[in-house]
Amino acid sequence: MPTAPPSTTGRLRRRLPYCLPVAHVPQARDHWCGPATARMLLAARLGDRAPTVQAMSWMAERVGGTYRGDLRQVLNWHLPEPVYVLRHGPHRLRRDVARSIDRGFGLALNLAVPAAGARLPGYPPGPLAHWVAVIGYDPVRDRLLILDPAAGRPGFDALPRHPFWMPRNVVAPAVRCYLGACRPPAGSAAPTVRSTPPPRWSPQVTVSAAASSSTPDSSPLPHGATDWCADRTSRTGPDAKPEGAFVTPPSPSPAEPDVPTAAALPRRRRLVAVLALLLAAVAAAALLVADLGTKPAAAASAVNQPISRGEVIDRAESWVNKGLTYTVTGETAPDPQGKPYRKDCSGYVSMAWHLDRSRVVSTDMSIALVASDISHEIGKDQLQPGDALVKWDQHVRLFERWTNAEHTRYLAYDFGATPVKHQEYTWNGPDDYQNYQAFRYNRITDDNGAPAEPAPPQTEPARPQQPAKYWVDTFAAGPGRPGTSRDAARIGTLNAGTNYVWCKKAGDTVRGPNGAHNRYWLWTDLDSGAGQGWVSAYYLTRWGNDEARDNSGQEIPDCAA
Repeated sequence: MPTAPPSTTGRLRRRLPYCLPVAHVPQARDHWCGPATARMLLAARLGDRAPTVQAMSWMAERVGGTYRGDLRQVLNWHLPEPVYVLRHGPHRLRRDVARSIDRGFGLALNLAVPAAGARLPGYPPGPLAHWVAVIGYDPVRDRLLILDPAAGRPGFDALPRHPFWMPRNVVAPAVRCYLGACRPPAGSAAPTVRSTPPPRWSPQVTVSAAASSSTPDSSPLPHGATDWCADRTSRTGPDAKPEGAFVTPPSPSPAEPDVPTAAALPRRRRLVAVLALLLAAVAAAALLVADLGTKPAAAASAVNQPISRGEVIDRAESWVNKGLTYTVTGETAPDPQGKPYRKDCSGYVSMAWHLDRSRVVSTDMSIALVASDISHEIGKDQLQPGDALVKWDQHVRLFERWTNAEHTRYLAYDFGATPVKHQEYTWNGPDDYQNYQAFRYNRITDDNGAPAEPAPPQTEPARPQQPAKYWVDTFAAGPGRPGTSRDAARIGTLNAGTNYVWCKKAGDTVRGPNGAHNRYWLWTDLDSGAGQGWVSAYYLTRWGNDEARDNSGQEIPDCAA
């Protein structure tokens, strides 16, 4: 940046935040935050040629609102080059906001606050799942300039219907994912300078003579934006605004509007303008339906080939809110390209990883999801979006991100029961499986295209210190207890029928009629109650007194001390 003369104006110019000329677009209905955000971002690049919110409202028709993959596809479809990429979590937000804004592209932030999560200032309490636009950043005070399409709607009354500042460290914990022009241009080691905004933005803004027209600080902004950016950054006196949730910029002067208002146009011209807008909306909607609605979305990856973390999460998201029913009968459902995968936990992760078939969580390495040619084990603190959490022979879910600094709570995708869930879990929570092992798909890549760390030499993954399952038949429902004592409190039930157990242990003898008795207790997963517990071997259908064998006649091993 050119050196400014030693004046107050020069010092302020070097501290100006970086802002894009974007007007607020309200969402007319619930769940239309995605289309409204897309309209704001595209209008910053295309001006009046940007599609209307109505033309893009098809994105909000799915249950729960706009799917991130649809929003990315629409943004890239309308631009000369597909610059928008998907990022998960806030760990690169500061760098990516600067990179995208400096190139002249706003960002779409997806805010997700669980019901018990910390409330964002100015926003209603959780649960919150919402899209907003980021149109500027302040590198000095580390804050973001936000346009929220829901401003003014019930529950969002505290938000202004114009850009407002919010500290990045306040926004970051709520960021589930975002879309931005985050990659450097091809052949360039650094982001390019912001390009010239669309022609419709031609405000009468006086730029400091000390600032070069080639610097980001001197790019044209809507009326008042340059003054307010400089003013909010430089105030240090008694009239300075306190640092808070958001800072409201002054309204534009009515004497110098950015565009002619409707009231300023003759009646006939207003009618013609309305008709033209309606015709444009219909045409844009028809183009979108023709191009996006009649064919399945193309996958960025091929079966059993490298796949980015973003695409893995997109594929997992594609089964959420689809009304799929969990089953153990081998029934299937299609992925976004129509390939069938089993509707269970391991089939779901196989689909997300784009494997050639539905794998299983099993000790048989020929079909296992954790076979060495498919995935490799990693540490808990190495988990990243798209990795798997495995409980041997029982369950698997797809990790998305940690939700606290202690790494005790996390977001994950799970299809262990109906419906497919995307929710927060507690590591080793009391109502969940204990001691998950983390696995990483061998061909997963980071979202920037770089491969993840290479997989270790292919060896069978280490089994946890837990015996294999032994299948047994029980003639009646057996009470589950926390220990091997008859007097221990009942904590659950093992139903009659075919069940599996892990191991046996001697304890109090359970006696029945006709002299039947058994002193062994079996460690198993209970069908109801508190997860795992001890059930007396007295309930085994076969064998005699004080025997504990599986259905094949093999003696069930003793549990480790």
